[in-house]
Amino acid sequence: MGLPNCLFVASFIGSPKMNFFRATIVEPGQKETRIKLECGTELLVCNNTRNGRPGDKVTLCIRPQAVLNHEEADGAENCITGNIETIERLGNESFIYLNHPDIHEAFIARVEDSLRRQPGAEFHVGIPAENCHLFDANGVAFSRTKSPIRHNLCNCR
Repeated sequence: MGLPNCLFVASFIGSPKMNFFRATIVEPGQKETRIKLECGTELLVCNNTRNGRPGDKVTLCIRPQAVLNHEEADGAENCITGNIETIERLGNESFIYLNHPDIHEAFIARVEDSLRRQPGAEFHVGIPAENCHLFDANGVAFSRTKSPIRHNLCNCR
């Protein structure tokens, strides 16, 4: 699947649709950018925001299939913890819908095995910095980069 160049396109491509987070830039960069979600959680993303400034409003988007599941979350640069609202079991994979205060709509994660999971349970999701899409306040995409250094900021458990 291609890279969306604007938030409008990102809002309807793919199934299920992307997850959206409201955030601000904490530390802009040419290869990596530190952002802060509305709840105060800081994440590292691989986007070139050299023209951005600290405090600029942005939207972080990530595809459900681009997140790491519960067992792999501690290997990611970032993680988010939410409560399972619904599980959509589709045979060999499932979509887990999480409740989290920073998400515009249900946060969806694709996982291969959901039989051990139940609604209401806490669930950790790893968000690899290289899988993040970042859009400015006008909905224009910042270019994605590859991280030169692997950071492990996740401490979900």
